[in-house]
Amino acid sequence: MADPRIVDFENDVSRCVNELGFQYTTIEDAYNMIQSEITNLQEVEYSESEAEDEGYKGLPVLDQRQREKLADIQEREIKLALAVQDCGGMESNLYDLIRSVTYEYESEFIEQNALRLAEYRLSDR
Repeated sequence: MADPRIVDFENDVSRCVNELGFQYTTIEDAYNMIQSEITNLQEVEYSESEAEDEGYKGLPVLDQRQREKLADIQEREIKLALAVQDCGGMESNLYDLIRSVTYEYESEFIEQNALRLAEYRLSDR
């Protein structure tokens, strides 16, 4: 079960980013969406001669249409990233919150179980 502070953070960022005109749920979903588009763009089949060509380095060579589509994907990715940043949703902010919440839970656990932990440390295990 997720801590309500983390859920609230993600919901607030999502709401803000959506109000700026983007379809957005979480950082992970946004990454997966962009990555999927790029992966689909790169699905290019090569003939035997193209694969043997000296210039072939294992990466697809995009034609003009694909390059234009990639530029469109990159432009949308940058605009989305800026919107997420403007809404305070950068991963570093989320990770800072997760670390803080985790520290709080771990401190509470240690405090509530101090006697048992001390007994364990002193036992032969």
